[in-house]
Amino acid sequence: MWLDPARFEGLSLGVEHVRPYLPRQHAGNANWQLPGTARAPIPFLRYGPNTYLRRMVDTILDRASQPAHLALQYESDMAESLKAMLLAGHGLAFLPASAVSRELARGEVVSAGGPEWSLDMEVRLYRDRANRRPELNRLWNHLATQAGHPDRPADPYKGVAPQGHA
Repeated sequence: MWLDPARFEGLSLGVEHVRPYLPRQHAGNANWQLPGTARAPIPFLRYGPNTYLRRMVDTILDRASQPAHLALQYESDMAESLKAMLLAGHGLAFLPASAVSRELARGEVVSAGGPEWSLDMEVRLYRDRANRRPELNRLWNHLATQAGHPDRPADPYKGVAPQGHA
């Protein structure tokens, strides 16, 4: 997606790692290891067709050196719904690492593939430069500082006359 930088300002909040996860009870099961087989496809929990994470997962699958054999079990637009189904043991799900960090630390889920089956996704926030609301500036400055960009101006419009005004 392209946004006109003259109109929109962007801020990088970090990087999210998207990778496949299995419920712990299937960690040692060879039938649940990527890429799976045509005879025994892996039960798959997938994002809905209009979600950004679906595009990320499709990119991972398209880039893989061998095709994944997956059998769709459930589809949702929300990562939390896929995580709930994953934790209930219904299939493999590609999730942002932050969505399963606690479950991974507790051993409830395991990573289901190496680097070939994952990607890093930059998380960005955008705002319309024409929006001069003080609340937005305070939030933007807070997020910029938290993201390690304290050099962002407190008021990016300071000294700049609004368009059409002298």
